[in-house]
Amino acid sequence: MSDLSGMTRDNCGSACSESGCAITGLPRCCHPLKGGLPLSHLQDPEVMAAFGEACAAIGVGNVYTGEKAS
Repeated sequence: MSDLSGMTRDNCGSACSESGCAITGLPRCCHPLKGGLPLSHLQDPEVMAAFGEACAAIGVGNVYTGEKAS
């Protein structure tokens, strides 16, 4: 599981930095309401799982899987 502490709908998590996103470890923002996922990573199960966790943590649906917010 990714360290999503501090993540909100507006802000990235406290573990995010310029060198990597706390959700995926990629060197770009993948926040569900900011950068989203690059298309090249939509088939990566680890990235997709981490993104799903981030969506759930901030209470939004996952646009890539169609999962609704709970």
